[in-house]
Amino acid sequence: MYSRTILPRNMNLLALELHEYNPKRFYYLESKKNIVIPGIFTKFIYTESYFTMNEVFFDFPIQYTYIDYPQDGEQYTVYFDRTLVPNAALLEKLNKLETEILYHYALFTNCRKVSARTLVNRLYQGFFKVRKPTGGKQTPPKHFLLKISGIWEIDTSYGLTAKVVNGEPI
Repeated sequence: MYSRTILPRNMNLLALELHEYNPKRFYYLESKKNIVIPGIFTKFIYTESYFTMNEVFFDFPIQYTYIDYPQDGEQYTVYFDRTLVPNAALLEKLNKLETEILYHYALFTNCRKVSARTLVNRLYQGFFKVRKPTGGKQTPPKHFLLKISGIWEIDTSYGLTAKVVNGEPI
């Protein structure tokens, strides 16, 4: 049901599978002023019987075509074919995840704004960017995680705060 990733200094990270989560187990904390965009940011927690996560990580098994790993810069770009069956299935699961979380947030907070589908819309472009690890291994990873940390909200819309991160030990 859950995968385990080992991070630096032998820390463990629990990552959920995209098909095994319950959208009703997301609980929203107090909203704060957003420092990135004008609006608010609401952090959430995900809770099960034996654990609580304040940032949710999901296994992200993308089959990529190639990685542009420039020597300079802080990020590399991962390109993938979204028409490959495993990638199309992954995007479908992400679409469901994003829809359910945003719907649950709207019900929980009585939000009447337009939901922005930023996660899936970005991935439909066929690439994503990942921050290079500082120090340690300087080669592109083969395994990725999707990190979702909360909900952003502006005057007219709201959406998930999410990014893809390195899922291998560094």
